Amino acid sequence: MSPMPPSAPQNHTDQEQNDDNKGRFKTVSIGVVQLVLVVVFIAGSFAFSKFLENQKEAPQVRPDTSRTLVVHTQEVTPQNYTIEFDTTGVVEARGEIGIVPQVSGRVVDIHDNFYTGGAFQKGDTLFTIELKDFELDVERLKAEVAQAQTAYNLQQAEADAALQDWKQLRGDQEVPDLVARKPQMAEALANLNAAKASLATARLNLDRATFELPFDGRVVSSSLELGQYVSSTQNYGSVYNIETLEVQSSLKDSELQWLLEAEAPEIKITTNYLGKERSYDASLNRGAAALDRLTRFASVNFGFESPPEFIIPGLFVDVHVKGAVLPDVYKIPSDALQKDNVVWGVTPDKSLTRIEGKTVYSADDHIVIMLDTDKPLQVVTDKIPGAVDGGAVRLADDNEQPQSEQSQTDGSGTIDE
Repeated sequence: MSPMPPSAPQNHTDQEQNDDNKGRFKTVSIGVVQLVLVVVFIAGSFAFSKFLENQKEAPQVRPDTSRTLVVHTQEVTPQNYTIEFDTTGVVEARGEIGIVPQVSGRVVDIHDNFYTGGAFQKGDTLFTIELKDFELDVERLKAEVAQAQTAYNLQQAEADAALQDWKQLRGDQEVPDLVARKPQMAEALANLNAAKASLATARLNLDRATFELPFDGRVVSSSLELGQYVSSTQNYGSVYNIETLEVQSSLKDSELQWLLEAEAPEIKITTNYLGKERSYDASLNRGAAALDRLTRFASVNFGFESPPEFIIPGLFVDVHVKGAVLPDVYKIPSDALQKDNVVWGVTPDKSLTRIEGKTVYSADDHIVIMLDTDKPLQVVTDKIPGAVDGGAVRLADDNEQPQSEQSQTDGSGTIDE
């Protein structure tokens, strides 16, 4: 047997490699085609879905004239409505006054209530500084005034004598100022006036040694004690005037408008302090100069009509305001307010009609609206979801209503087929 040529195995290997490459190329081509088909299918499905959606017609809501709503109504008529609202506030004093004596000295007497929290009245002597030194100053200056008065009188007498001598010697000739002693008299008069002024100052200091205030007030703080030496211009506590007490409150923009538009608003301040409720008449002291940057509320101050008792700064109070009067508006119960703030009315032919007006005020149990009419309205007070304009209704209190409908009627309104 002759041996196989050495090149035969190499040719066989090359043939197998070519077959493998062809198989791989075929597999990749089939995968690409499948991927393209999948993408085309998805895109076509999406486009077809959009086409079907566009072909759909929007559902149309048509009133069902075959159904009759059974409802309760309330008649409302135009009337003058006074806007009332409640708010809260904090009592504050318009300002505090420092206890600053005008003279220096030792404290020899203090009012029994002139301590923190104490109350005093106008003209009460709150504390007294030792008077002896001031009394001695008054006596000393009285003597100086007397001396100055005597010196002035003496200069006046000498001037009169000099004028007499001049007339005897010179007749009607003009009298020189030195002969008439005018400079000497001017000096004496100035000394007399200075002495009188010093005496007046001494008497004023004597009066200031007894410390008084020209108002009824309350002591916020006091550091005075008997025997203490006080200096003028030094602060030893603070007080406030009871008449300056006021209530600071925050109002919404609409509430402030109702208050400012009222010609004579009625304001009541109610407190519950020391276990007892008290009410006070009040008035608007100051309106808002600007709105709060964060809350957008307006800060106003209410003042008491008369000095209040049992009121102190920091006390929380309730404020009731009767403000502007709205003419010819409709007061509608809150039960009549439907979803989306719709109000339904009933026409004389027993069909629903939408009441469209401007809501000017809302309270817990009613709303107030303005309409372009002045006729009475029958307002539906039941909740009637699904109601449509022009829908037929039957009144729940109608005497002609069948008994079967009476049994079907409930508080939310029912439908009679």
